[in-house]
Amino acid sequence: MIPHRVPPVLRIGPARLTAGLDHCRRLDLPAHRTLHGTPAPRDLTNLIAQVDEVDLRGRGGAAFPFGRKLRAVSAGSRESVVLVNAAEGEPASCKDAMLLVRTPHLVLDGAVLAAESLHAREVVVAVAAGSVPLASVEAAVAERRAASVAGAAESHLPIRVVGLPERFITGEGGALVRGVNGLDASPPGRKRRAATAGVDGLPTLLSNAETFAQLAILAEHGVEGYASVGTSREPGTTLLTVGGTHVVEVPYGTPLAAVLELCSLEAGDGVLMGGYHGSWLPGSAVGPPPAVYEPPPAAPAVLSLVPAPVTGPFPVPVTGPFPVPVTGAFPAPVTDPFPALSQAPTDPFPALPQTPPAPPAPPPGVELSRTGLEAAGATLGAGIIVPLGSDTCPLGETARVAAYLAAQSSGQCGPCRMGLPEVARALVALCEGHGSSDSVRRAVRAVERRGACFHPDGTARFVLSALDAFADDVAAHLESGTCGRPVRGVLPLPESSEEPSYRLDVDWTRCEGHGLCAHLLPEFVDLDEFGYPSFRTVPGWMAKEARRAVEMCPALALRMA
Repeated sequence: MIPHRVPPVLRIGPARLTAGLDHCRRLDLPAHRTLHGTPAPRDLTNLIAQVDEVDLRGRGGAAFPFGRKLRAVSAGSRESVVLVNAAEGEPASCKDAMLLVRTPHLVLDGAVLAAESLHAREVVVAVAAGSVPLASVEAAVAERRAASVAGAAESHLPIRVVGLPERFITGEGGALVRGVNGLDASPPGRKRRAATAGVDGLPTLLSNAETFAQLAILAEHGVEGYASVGTSREPGTTLLTVGGTHVVEVPYGTPLAAVLELCSLEAGDGVLMGGYHGSWLPGSAVGPPPAVYEPPPAAPAVLSLVPAPVTGPFPVPVTGPFPVPVTGAFPAPVTDPFPALSQAPTDPFPALPQTPPAPPAPPPGVELSRTGLEAAGATLGAGIIVPLGSDTCPLGETARVAAYLAAQSSGQCGPCRMGLPEVARALVALCEGHGSSDSVRRAVRAVERRGACFHPDGTARFVLSALDAFADDVAAHLESGTCGRPVRGVLPLPESSEEPSYRLDVDWTRCEGHGLCAHLLPEFVDLDEFGYPSFRTVPGWMAKEARRAVEMCPALALRMA
């Protein structure tokens, strides 16, 4: 399989995950084996020791230690399953899609290596249904099967590819397991550990596609080779999705400003770190790109006043900008060639030329590591970086994504079903200048740490950080109803047909003017002086709330079309 279009890649430092991609669109099995070789099987103890030595963490968002997952799955005596999370429902991310489309065998090598060490039953790759990554992985599995039939030394471990609906919450661990098990790919009502009961109820090693690719790189290079880049605490490289379109491989510790410069992007008002469950950094926190200073000028000749080796005060004549040789500990007075300008013409030691001061060091910026981002109040998450720029409305962009996140809820718990639409409504009101930051914060506090999954908490983090990072923009909206900039859609959202809208109708023979509909949908229902409603168009992301108003009408007078 040779895809017609492939995600482009950039890099800072050595190519690990992106090796070979400068020369071909996709690495098929022969090209992959030529470049990366065949990983030797490892027993579980050896594999865990290597993983722990480089502190390999998951690359799906939570940065959970991979060694702990291996131990948890191996603790039981039953057979197990290895599950590769390649659903990547986050609209601003495409790094996993790049791996599956362009170098799928690297992901499969890592998954098979882990599965063989655990003596697992199978490897399952969960990916968006009907997508190019799914077709590429299926082709890679077929390539391995054909090579094994031809006598190549390929693993006979079964590999199954499962297509799941492309939704934001599909990549959540519980939703992924449910989807692979043939159920609706939505988070379960109760949190369950995949390491205890995952695919078919078996202990399941669940991790992100890049994590397994990193495991293959660790097996290829060894501990020392893997740790030869990055920082001492966070060795290796990582993949980033920058601006929704650029996939960049960088060593840990790389300055954020250098990555933005490589992609020709500007931070502007702020940078979103970690995706739509991440947080905003103010643009001022990014810092300038690493400056390339000119080498310091050559030292002036006067700096050779004391040649080496030194055996006395002045054992040999010393030359410099003096008109006569200077010898001895106390040389004769020097005749000033410019007596009219001199303040001390008989000074035996006139002022020496001064080295130009070094340029001031640039202010420190944010470095891409867990430590560096924690100090800045952010996380790298799944490696998503979206610079906002300066020509779009920050608050409008945030409200647009909050509405999307509310619509992506599975609706299984109160914080998602009712709380997230309330957060989106409060943000829209703030954008229009008739809301307040306090009302947004109250709506957010009502959903934090109360959901059946992490979706409400992630949305809360995204919204609250926007209020802090864009305080000036919030003030402008409260004062004027706008900041003067349009919403340009800088934050990526899925391409889809035009969002449907809905209309509420009322049966006037039944309506008794209770006003409950206006209480439930205050932005879309107005009451006249007698308590009877008139309606505005309801957007698609508020459809659940509109249906709720219809169901709760005590006179059964509402209809939705």
